[in-house]
Amino acid sequence: MHMPKRNLPYSAAELASSSEVAKLIAERFHNGKSCSLMRYGDTSGRLIARPDLGTSEYEYLKSFLGLSVTPEQVDFLAGCVERSIVSADVIGLRSDLLGQDISAHILHAPDDAIRRRLVATYPIREFERTRLGPDDARRLAQTRKAMEAFVLPEGALLTDAWVHVSLAEAGFLSALMFDASSFALVTSADRRAVVERIADALPNRMRYFECPCYPKAERKWGGDHAFLWQRWMSLADAIVPSYPGEPMFISAGIWTKVIGPIWASRGGIALDVGSVMDYLDRAATRPAVLATRYGDARTVPDTLSLEAQLQSVKPLANFLI
Repeated sequence: MHMPKRNLPYSAAELASSSEVAKLIAERFHNGKSCSLMRYGDTSGRLIARPDLGTSEYEYLKSFLGLSVTPEQVDFLAGCVERSIVSADVIGLRSDLLGQDISAHILHAPDDAIRRRLVATYPIREFERTRLGPDDARRLAQTRKAMEAFVLPEGALLTDAWVHVSLAEAGFLSALMFDASSFALVTSADRRAVVERIADALPNRMRYFECPCYPKAERKWGGDHAFLWQRWMSLADAIVPSYPGEPMFISAGIWTKVIGPIWASRGGIALDVGSVMDYLDRAATRPAVLATRYGDARTVPDTLSLEAQLQSVKPLANFLI
């Protein structure tokens, strides 16, 4: 018997707040239960579309998955993204793509019309409304189409895709790190300075799993695609929580949707923290988000820096109220 499909929220007002998300995760941690927080954006949408080899859409994926990525590997990762939604307890959605179902009028619009039609229909972030190129607009349209096909678990909290930034602003992520007897962290060597400072602040508490960098960075050192792919697969095989409810903070691009569900299925708490790792290092990535939230696309606010996060740590109990 098929369960009725859960509809997407129509507006951001219907999404769960970051405080609701923090409370759920804190409760799961307190009770030694698993939890999975996964967020979905335009790369997920393009991946799920499974573009044909040789198209501009496929070329876009190469920048995230490697120049030698095969259609079979794209299909594997797309399947992982789709399954990660089904198993998630908290699902982050792009709030600027909420609204009516997308029409063929937008999806198949010519290059000179797609941006105009998209921004007329959805509350696209102001920073992007005049900056989107045709391929960018088409990617967002594909993301909205992919969102409509999501199999959303009935009991999952649906929240904004940038909930990880809200959790960092509130001090929840640092509170969880400090409260845990141990926690795991997945990120690349690009953020080694952050990893080292966290290890210094919390000696013998962190278990660090280094993942590959973005393909462009790996290519500087002659990174081999087959070897890097095997590193990802080996990492996914190796992760095991050291106790029920052990938190894992994951900043691993699209591979977060592979690693996170595995960690949660083995009893841990998987948190997709994405660009928060960049912000801890004061790296101003995701300019549209920085501009929308803080009014400056080129500067990370002090509250998100690692120094600020470590200086004023709140009790985790604050988030259980």
